[in-house]
Amino acid sequence: LVPEDWANPDPAENRHRLWRFRLPLYIWAAVELYTTSKGVEAIASPASKLTTWDKLGVLGALGLFNGGIGITIAHELGHAPNKPE
Repeated sequence: LVPEDWANPDPAENRHRLWRFRLPLYIWAAVELYTTSKGVEAIASPASKLTTWDKLGVLGALGLFNGGIGITIAHELGHAPNKPE
């Protein structure tokens, strides 16, 4: 599953072999969208039983989650060879 050569892939390499480098980015983007939507739902829902401190904790976690990891993933997806990616 993990290649022995850890060098950057050759851009001329067949596109079907580059899936192992792109797939984790797409999976993480989906996980991040889901987690962010559930976090916002937990904060904004009137039926939420979270205290103000709990809501601030969720908000801070979402900020770190989207700020640190989200920007990194967006940066890597910005290297995509075509714009639809």
